[in-house]
Amino acid sequence: MNRLFDWTWLPLLLFSCIGAGLASVFWWWRRRVADAEYHRHRLMAEAESDRLRLRVSSLRAAETRAEDLQIELQKTQADAARLPALVSEVKALRARAETIPDLERELDTIREGAVEAKVMESQLAALRTEASRTIDLESEILSLRARLDRAAELESRLAAAEGKAARVAELESQLAAAERRAGTVEGRAAGADAKGSRSSPAADAASHRNVDPIDGAPPPAEPSTLDSAAPEHRDDLQAVSGIGPVAEKTLNSLGIRTWEQLAALTPQDAIRVDEAIGSFPGRIERDQWIGQAADLVRRFPLRDPYDRPDRKALRGGS
Repeated sequence: MNRLFDWTWLPLLLFSCIGAGLASVFWWWRRRVADAEYHRHRLMAEAESDRLRLRVSSLRAAETRAEDLQIELQKTQADAARLPALVSEVKALRARAETIPDLERELDTIREGAVEAKVMESQLAALRTEASRTIDLESEILSLRARLDRAAELESRLAAAEGKAARVAELESQLAAAERRAGTVEGRAAGADAKGSRSSPAADAASHRNVDPIDGAPPPAEPSTLDSAAPEHRDDLQAVSGIGPVAEKTLNSLGIRTWEQLAALTPQDAIRVDEAIGSFPGRIERDQWIGQAADLVRRFPLRDPYDRPDRKALRGGS
């Protein structure tokens, strides 16, 4: 059995190896053939593709050329359409060319008149110079008129200032006279005090009765504004020139709250107010508080409801 086995499997093995080899060679040959066929077809396809690309590029160039030809054709047609107009224009130019001699003659005439034009231009320049000079003279006249107006205004202001200076001098003389009278009154008061210390008991009794020891008659007494009842309204006392916040506060403390009270101040009341204010004695008479208050009462009478202006309204309106 081993012998039969030994002789039978060797040919089979040999045939199997030969068959496998032949199969491998066959499949390798088929693969080479297929690859060669593939490469051949690929080369053919690439060649065809290149040919098609060349054809497409040539077609595109032809299309571009056709478009250019179309544009040239349109231009040619447009030029052909313009041809009658060009012909008529050429005819017009020829007609105008025929008028060139006439134009040359007119040019010669114009050149001959250029000298006259230059003369006229020089005359015109001279006239313009005179006109500018006239304008300068007019501006100088206007400036002189403005200066004259300014001088007149300054003269009026100077006259007003001289009037004010005269008023100031008059007020200074009145102030000096008032100071002299005050000195005289103070001297008399000092003499009266000295005499009073040496007077008789009858004179003392008369003085206690508010009787003049000389003629026995009581001195005249004016009603005082400071002791009057408080008014129902209150005016802006600073509307009077010369009265500030401190002076107004002092006047209010003395019971003076209205323009009527300030206008009705007696000389004795003015002395009391002057002493109460303390600074700048005699300012009531010097600044004319009483006259200003009377003027305000006259200009703005008291009404119901109260409508008198304050200092801001008065000074803003002025």
